Amino acid sequence: MGDWEIREFKEDLASYKAVRQEAVRENEDAFLVSYEEELMATDEALRKRLLIDATRGCVIGAFLDGEIVGMGGLMRPERTKASHRAFIWGMYVRETLRGRGMGRALLTHLINHARTIDGVDIVELSVVEGNAAARGLYTKMGFVFRGVTEDAMRVGDRSLDEEHFELRLSTLA
Repeated sequence: MGDWEIREFKEDLASYKAVRQEAVRENEDAFLVSYEEELMATDEALRKRLLIDATRGCVIGAFLDGEIVGMGGLMRPERTKASHRAFIWGMYVRETLRGRGMGRALLTHLINHARTIDGVDIVELSVVEGNAAARGLYTKMGFVFRGVTEDAMRVGDRSLDEEHFELRLSTLA
């Protein structure tokens, strides 16, 4: 494998848009948005997501030899009562590159960013039930299973459950 890096998108709208559309197209069951809805997302809405204040989160990409091949996001809620939590969302690594450490690197970057946000004690994420690879990565990284939302999404006539995980930052060395 060539040289790869993890970095924030910030102004790189074209790369973010490309990887987000690829992720939803290739793994629609893993995203709350449909591919058709993702194609309709305006540049303004996507740009707003990328320009998040660092005290509320970040959106990062995995680049291999300069080409976007993965992504992930972290978001802290604006509400005071939930501000001790941050949510990881939109995790994706191109299928042909999975199992090579990119997912771990993305997740590590997001967890480390969460540690820099004053007051964040818990990092949460969700995964569609049956995604054993993602579940395995999350548990290896210290996330603890917390429950299931049954019928969380419907794709066509299929009902998909969602598993919820959390990581308490105080438990990390």
